[in-house]
Amino acid sequence: MPGETIKLTLTFTNITQEPLTLSNFPPYTELSHTYTLVKSFERGSQEIELAPGESTESSLIWDQLDTDGKQVRPAVYSVAAEYITVTQGTPSKNNTAELSCFNNSIYHISAGSHGEGY
Repeated sequence: MPGETIKLTLTFTNITQEPLTLSNFPPYTELSHTYTLVKSFERGSQEIELAPGESTESSLIWDQLDTDGKQVRPAVYSVAAEYITVTQGTPSKNNTAELSCFNNSIYHISAGSHGEGY
C-alpha cells in the first residue's frame, strides 16, 4: 500500500576460493524508475570479511517516497548497488576492485504489495 515501508535486502556472496573484504559497506544504493533516480541511500564505512562461500546482507527501509519527499506511484523499480571496494586474498596477496551491481534486482511496487523481488 502507498505510504507503507518496504524492506529491500541485497545479498552479497563470496563465490571465489579466497577470502574477500568488502569496504564501504553497506553500498551506495539507488532506486530508479525508467532510468530516473527515485531515491538513494548513502554508503556506509564498514569493512566486512567473507570467507569462501559466505554471504552477508544489506537491508534498507524505503518509505515509498522519492528524493523530494513525494509518494511514488505503483510501478516497477530497479535497484543498483554501487561503490563497494572488494579486496580478494590475504594481505600479502591482495587484488582490489570497485564493484557496481546494476539492475541486479527489480522490485514491483503495487497497491497492496510489500515489494516483490524478481
